[in-house]
Amino acid sequence: MYPLELQFAHASPLSADTAQLAEVILTSAVISEAEGPPAPWVEFCSCPVGFMGQFCEQCSRGFTREHPGRGPLSACVPCNCHQHGTCHPETGKTLTVKCFFI
Repeated sequence: MYPLELQFAHASPLSADTAQLAEVILTSAVISEAEGPPAPWVEFCSCPVGFMGQFCEQCSRGFTREHPGRGPLSACVPCNCHQHGTCHPETGKTLTVKCFFI
């Protein structure tokens, strides 16, 4: 069971108004190989380059946040590893570097 959080805003915080929520149905679905009924309420996003995840909310491998503190609100940009390693998708810190000398 998942918690459901609701917020109610009213113009007058001193009023004695009440709100009622009735007959609520919370449904979910997952992508799987098994046969099942279609779930038209589930979205499938085609992410632009540099993004991944169900809602394109994560940076792809080789990309990091342009502004690390903003999370998914910040664009994903290529890592500054000169294509010799990978960086953390949120902080941009180099994780691995491979150096080649000729």
